[in-house]
Amino acid sequence: MKPTPTLRLRRVIHESGTADDTVIALRAATGASVASIMSRTTYCLRPQVGVRTAVGILLDERMSGAPVVDDEGHPVGIVSKTDLLRHLHERGDAVESGDDPAIERGYHATDVDSTTVGDVMMPVVFAIAEDTTIAAASALMAGEGIHRLPVLDKKGAVVGILSTLDIVRWVADRAGYHV
Repeated sequence: MKPTPTLRLRRVIHESGTADDTVIALRAATGASVASIMSRTTYCLRPQVGVRTAVGILLDERMSGAPVVDDEGHPVGIVSKTDLLRHLHERGDAVESGDDPAIERGYHATDVDSTTVGDVMMPVVFAIAEDTTIAAASALMAGEGIHRLPVLDKKGAVVGILSTLDIVRWVADRAGYHV
């Protein structure tokens, strides 16, 4: 008997803020593969998405990072909250009125930030196949000090995200703690 595929959703955010959703059928997982525990809805960003838009999406969706993908859904980088916060901190956020005599006291001047996700992302992507074992993925994450891995289909497109929280939930479940 052939296993029934599991449906997943990949949501790609464009620079305009619009989203394209793609439903993806994955083959059923056998054994303890990452496909059985990875996030079911995957948010991906295009490199042209603005930093401020990306911050809003990560906060609204309660994510700590997202893969950055090309037109075919292949990962070209990863952007994390740390990358975005570092950029905003280094850039500075506003000019106090006392610093610029042309601005009245009590007002702030803010530069328009045209920085994109592609400008601040980590251009190195550690990724895994959907049939990778949870143990192998855990070893890669621990060894590289990373908190999320894009999960790729056979064509190299993102079909899921495996996070450290997914693994922790799996371990707790295996020990009888259903969270």
